[in-house]
Amino acid sequence: MSGSVVINGRFLAKSPTGVGRVGTELLRELIASLAQVPAVRRVPGPVRNAGEQWLALRHARSLLLNFCNAMPLCHPKSVLWLHDTLVFDAPQSYSRAYRHWHRSLFRWAKLRRTPLVTVSAFSRDRLVALGADASRVHVVHNGGDHLLH
Repeated sequence: MSGSVVINGRFLAKSPTGVGRVGTELLRELIASLAQVPAVRRVPGPVRNAGEQWLALRHARSLLLNFCNAMPLCHPKSVLWLHDTLVFDAPQSYSRAYRHWHRSLFRWAKLRRTPLVTVSAFSRDRLVALGADASRVHVVHNGGDHLLH
């Protein structure tokens, strides 16, 4: 499927709180805006890291959108949504495994020059201060329309 876009919906397997709710609302709006596009289809996917890596390889020619602070490391054309930098700024709030995973993920994203999306100029500036390429960090602000759901 060359030229297609795949959305990593792994976050949908978790309870929709915090960042997961942001991903759910982004996906809801994206689906609504693409309602008239006949090529939209849903591909069931895995809920664990190993399965996510396999799915990414299967769709390697597609652009992969990754909401909710996670992405498969092996995909060559990913966009990573990093909601904020709290895992770096208040590491004591997270488990050791979670901190390690996010440090590795962020390091890998910088090395691969993965485009990053975040929710504020503050988070963008923090990501840049942590070593992200400023030209690859984009801001998409949160909205309040999720309150209507």
